[in-house]
Amino acid sequence: MRIKAEHKKFLANELIGKQVFIANSRCIQWIGLSGSIVDETLHTFLIETHRGQKRISKKSCVWFFPSINFSVDGKLLNCRSEDRTKKFKC
Repeated sequence: MRIKAEHKKFLANELIGKQVFIANSRCIQWIGLSGSIVDETLHTFLIETHRGQKRISKKSCVWFFPSINFSVDGKLLNCRSEDRTKKFKC
């Protein structure tokens, strides 16, 4: 999958505080869940939704970021935020 430079730049930056929507997931309960990212670990995002906070596995979802109108497979995001900046370096 080829990622455009502006999307790489977005993904290389801090994702905490960004709005996110789960476009697809192995867990059907998570599909359609949306909110803002509150915390990030190696394998998970903590999402603040209208129903409270949910800890969601990164690699089992396709994440849609409405601010840039872009979806990304969670397998690409499955790393620490410090390492992601190196991974998506333009």
